[in-house]
Amino acid sequence: MMTTAVAFDTHKFVRRLRDAGVEEGQAEAFSDAFREVQESQLEELATKSDITRLESGLKGEIAELRGEIGDLRDDVEGLQGELQEIRGEIKEIRGEIQETRGDFGELRGEFKDVKVEIKRLEESTKRDIKEFRLEIEARLTLIKWMFGFLLAGVLSIVLKLFLPS
Repeated sequence: MMTTAVAFDTHKFVRRLRDAGVEEGQAEAFSDAFREVQESQLEELATKSDITRLESGLKGEIAELRGEIGDLRDDVEGLQGELQEIRGEIKEIRGEIQETRGDFGELRGEFKDVKVEIKRLEESTKRDIKEFRLEIEARLTLIKWMFGFLLAGVLSIVLKLFLPS
C-alpha cells in the first residue's frame, strides 16, 4: 500500500487552540500528536491503485472460481448420468432376481414331483422284487420236487437193473 500525504496545516491548528485559550506549548503538542495519529491512520488507508489492484486480483480469482464451478457442474451432470445408468442396471438386476426366484419356485415344484415319482418307483420296485422273490422261491421249490422225482425215478431204474426180481 502506498501512503497518501494529506495536507495538515499545523500552524493554523496551533493558532486556533491558542485563540481558544490553550497555551502555545500545549497547542503545539496537540498539533504534533494529531499529525502523528493522522499519519499512522493514513498508513493503513488503501489508495485507489491499491483498491484497483485488489479488485483486478479478485476478478481473476472470481473468474477462476466460476470456471471451477462450471467444471464441477459438468462433473455433477456426468455423475447424475452415471447414477441413472446404475439405477437402470439395478432395476434390470432386480428383474433378473425376480425371474431367478420364479425359476427356483418352478424347480422346487419339479423337484417335489421328481421326489414323489422316485418314492412311487421305490415302492413299485420293492413290490416287484418281493413278487420276483416269491416266484423264484416257488420255482426253486418246484425244481426241488422235480429233482427229487427224477432222482427217485433214476434210483428205481438203477435198482431194477441191478437187483434180481
